Amino acid sequence: KETGNITFVLPSPRQGKNPEIYNYFGQDSIFIIEKEIEVEMKAELYSFLLENKFKNGVMYIKSMHEFVVKYDMEESVEEESLMRGFQRWRKKMKKI
Repeated sequence: KETGNITFVLPSPRQGKNPEIYNYFGQDSIFIIEKEIEVEMKAELYSFLLENKFKNGVMYIKSMHEFVVKYDMEESVEEESLMRGFQRWRKKMKKI
């Protein structure tokens, strides 16, 4: 089961401020990291849903529940909102 932990390795400068105290992420960096994680998570979710549907015949709703449980997101996200986002994405992809 996924733990959800991400490890960031920060460079250690040869001189200057102590990195244990002064190595931090600014608001812009945090925003960029959050967006990248969101994009990766959506890509994995959508791929998982499509693969389960067309290779294994599993309904989207069951696959969505399995994905949410796998990443222990039951309390932090609503499956319905993820499903609506997926359906909007599929509709947009059909137009392309």
